[in-house]
Amino acid sequence: MSLREAYVGVRIMETNDNYSRADAPLISLPETRSIGAYQYYDADEYVWERILRDPEGQWGITYHFDPLAMSEWVARVPGLYWKPGSKEMRLLSPAAQEPSESHWKQYRPWGKSQLVAMGGIGTLRLPPANDGTRLVTLTTSLNTSAGVPALVTPAVWDKICPNPPYQAEGKVLSGEARWQSMSETWASRFPSTRGIPRGYLVLDNPDAIQVVKEVSATQIHPFTVMEYRFGAKELYDFVYATADTKSSSYRGELEEFFARYKGEQGRYGHYLLAGDVAMPLWDSDYNSPEDLRRADPSADSQLKLLEARVRQRMLGEDSIERLLEALGSTSTSNEDVRRISKDIGIEPTIWFRGGSLAEVCSQFMDEVLRQNKLEELVETFVREYPKVITP
Repeated sequence: MSLREAYVGVRIMETNDNYSRADAPLISLPETRSIGAYQYYDADEYVWERILRDPEGQWGITYHFDPLAMSEWVARVPGLYWKPGSKEMRLLSPAAQEPSESHWKQYRPWGKSQLVAMGGIGTLRLPPANDGTRLVTLTTSLNTSAGVPALVTPAVWDKICPNPPYQAEGKVLSGEARWQSMSETWASRFPSTRGIPRGYLVLDNPDAIQVVKEVSATQIHPFTVMEYRFGAKELYDFVYATADTKSSSYRGELEEFFARYKGEQGRYGHYLLAGDVAMPLWDSDYNSPEDLRRADPSADSQLKLLEARVRQRMLGEDSIERLLEALGSTSTSNEDVRRISKDIGIEPTIWFRGGSLAEVCSQFMDEVLRQNKLEELVETFVREYPKVITP
């Protein structure tokens, strides 16, 4: 098993975990608060720059925006697109492109995994809560993966979409909204999403929102996880597609792409997650975040069972050996290994006994396995040394 496949396996685990939490903002709403401070929503990038730089200092701030677009799709992990290091992960080599006779630019499964799991590309569409509250995205760039999530109350939604078919995709708005923390955080065990604050702009005052323009094109990136065969191996990878909503046929084109892609190159794949939970674009094993949370007859959640399956197939003994080799070849001193240990939450004094670099790497790996932190090590190591998995 290659280190790249091990890393993809870890990213699949992270994605499944956070997918199971995706509808949390619509299940439990925290108390809102305002600190009386104001900011201008000048661009997606600058808003996220402030939020990522000072997460605690942004809660309760009211953002003024004029104008920006609304999308019914939300990023898989909002803010990941702008996290330091993500931009470099979106720069794929020519080797990542897959030959295709269609008009789509098509990437190999590992290339799609790099873009979704590491680069912050990928969007979901959730149905409204029972009370009509909806989770959407506001964006100046028209790129939904790069935008900021927003919680829209029924009263505001009725003002934005007063007539059938009641679709908000591409509505251009001006107004103000308050940045508020969500009731549940992202999965904290994974370094890539750790530290990204989980929040949204709350649109709860119809008088504070104006529709400036009816329709503007937005760019969405529906994604899923594919389980498939490659020779004798059973693997997992991400699949996503980019669509421009100005095209009246974009949903049909997406359905055609996902139906075709899983069977190309002899993959014999099937999809695990629904990208559009509100109106499915493809068949999937788990049609909603709730499906992943539910228990099977053994009382384990589907998420836990799926994680065990991914770990078994993509993080075997050979992955540990390859990771040891990579640690030894990229580290220049014992101090490098000690630093990585601290990064994944293991105090070096627990395991460090000194010796050659190879001996120290072995000591460290023994403690990683003892503390069941192999996934954290794989993700942290590849994030720091991305060239070990990119051709």
